[in-house]
Amino acid sequence: MNAKAKKPAKKQGSETLVERVRTHIRDGILDGQYRPGDRLREVEIAKSLGVSRTPIREAVKALESEGLISVEPWRGVVVSKLSRVQSCELFEFRETLEGFAAYLAAQNVTNEQLRRLDQALKRFETSAPDDVNLQMRMNMEFHSGVYEASNNRFLMQSLESLRTSLALLPMTALIYQERQKAVIKEHREIFKALAARNPELARKVATSHVRNSGMVRLINIVSPPDSIKTPS
Repeated sequence: MNAKAKKPAKKQGSETLVERVRTHIRDGILDGQYRPGDRLREVEIAKSLGVSRTPIREAVKALESEGLISVEPWRGVVVSKLSRVQSCELFEFRETLEGFAAYLAAQNVTNEQLRRLDQALKRFETSAPDDVNLQMRMNMEFHSGVYEASNNRFLMQSLESLRTSLALLPMTALIYQERQKAVIKEHREIFKALAARNPELARKVATSHVRNSGMVRLINIVSPPDSIKTPS
């Protein structure tokens, strides 16, 4: 009886360890620690997390099934790169989801949620042009706020998964000051549509915003500027 009772606990502990490694790698991709094409070394990850290679290999299998990493001959485990076709497909899908999220948010947003969205907007608007990391955080906070206001858990899950896939693109459009200004304007238009509780307008401006950002990023997948590196 006692011996049998211990087995589930051991399995549960193993699963928790795998999930810890999985989260570490996924977060590393999201924050730029691991960039598209980077090689992931089991020894380094095992040392930094204090785990054996077994949970790392299991986490790698799970992340490979999600398309976030791949195994290449002679190189081993690397962070995936999206082709131009895949990138186009990703932004097409994002337009649909973000537009729908804004549509729902305009119907469900609370005054407190609007306050937090406005706060994120103002921090973005007052940021220094070269503080791209802060702008990226405020950009993420604004979009997350719209997702939350949509009040649809399944849509939120899909958008969060999509955000992870976007991290496989080589750079953010916010490296350009002109795009920074445009994003502020477009975010403010989304905010106004939400505050007016206008679902159709919210969908329209949110879709346009994603399309504009996608065009800038897709152009730079083909010919990235030599002097600009992806922000960490």
